[in-house]
Amino acid sequence: MNHAEGKAHADQLRTAQHEVWATQLQSLRRHLPDMQASREAIAHGLENLQAVPGNAARLYGSCALDALADMHATIMLALEQGRDASARALARDAIGMAVNAAYVLDEPGDEGVTSALHSHLYAQRKRFTAWQSAEPGDEQVARDLESLIVGCRMSIWYALAPGWRTVSARAHAVDLGTWVDPALAAASSTEQDVAQDILNVLQCLGEPPAARQAAQVYRKARAASDALYLEAVALRLYGCALHRMALSLGDPSAAAVAEAAIQRMDGVLADHRRLAETHRNDRTAYIASFGPFNDALSSRTSPRLRRRRA
Repeated sequence: MNHAEGKAHADQLRTAQHEVWATQLQSLRRHLPDMQASREAIAHGLENLQAVPGNAARLYGSCALDALADMHATIMLALEQGRDASARALARDAIGMAVNAAYVLDEPGDEGVTSALHSHLYAQRKRFTAWQSAEPGDEQVARDLESLIVGCRMSIWYALAPGWRTVSARAHAVDLGTWVDPALAAASSTEQDVAQDILNVLQCLGEPPAARQAAQVYRKARAASDALYLEAVALRLYGCALHRMALSLGDPSAAAVAEAAIQRMDGVLADHRRLAETHRNDRTAYIASFGPFNDALSSRTSPRLRRRRA
């Protein structure tokens, strides 16, 4: 076998591998009913949660949980309709929101909510300052910024507030870091998702048409599985946030609902991890059932491919 034939053979094997892996990733959609059941259970537990007393941390947690209920309803609909980019973007936001709720509820007194509100006001001031720099002649922007600065100066949430940690630090502070760091490591925004997609496409430009097509199918399956994974993590953290709120209020019924949802998501996430580990350690030789090297196999293989253990 000369160099050209060897490369063609390797391309066929890689194409077949991508086809198999894509099929395996697509099978993760079987977890959608369990994910929907967890979402509905947590939302129902939230609706039946005892009334929240006038405590700043609990008020923050309650508002965050209400927002998460709406977000997860939208995410699950996006997943069912195959709108994976929307699902990934919202799931990342939901992860951050759930971490914030758990962190604020766990912090002693009002330190957590004070830090959160200080961070919001500080970021708002930065945005208005940037706007004024871009439009120095806009008097309305200048007035809005000055009003915001005065409001911050007078706000109890701004003066002497403790620093707001990074999302990773907040997650680790409430024992959720092992879920958050892997979920947000590859990309933290839709902009980064798009950049990675472009890199993946560029890396395949020199491949034969069949290999490019198989790689594209695999990339789409990977994007869909990433969306499922992010939402499974987000649902688990949603359950954790409800669990902390329930413990804070002494509501055993809501706590039990949250624990059941967390356990269900642990099973879903374990399946994702098993498949990821299988792909990392895959030493299977995938033999395509087309091309000059496999004509003799064509009558004995499936229309697409055959596998043998190396």
